[in-house]
Amino acid sequence: IIGGWPIVLVDTAGLRKEDITDEAEKIGIERSKFALEKSDIALFVFDITKEKDSSSSEILDSTNGKPKIIVGNKIDLANKIKQEKDFDVLISAKEGTNID
Repeated sequence: IIGGWPIVLVDTAGLRKEDITDEAEKIGIERSKFALEKSDIALFVFDITKEKDSSSSEILDSTNGKPKIIVGNKIDLANKIKQEKDFDVLISAKEGTNID
């Protein structure tokens, strides 16, 4: 409960646009799409030590106008950061930085 509102977080498989041949991964991605469709808000977590690729924009657009929070993770690896702009919040899940 946050601010009197019940919150349900669903951690899903990552969304990808590449051709997936593994059946289990296909099922995971379909479940992720379903969870996103049913959600009120989406929280997208990106690894800031990796370059954004063209599918990143497509994934963010998959919310169809729903509110979203774009999170950049791994700020603890400052010497490897390739991107850090265009995020609503920067965190380190490993160290707990900015999680609150």
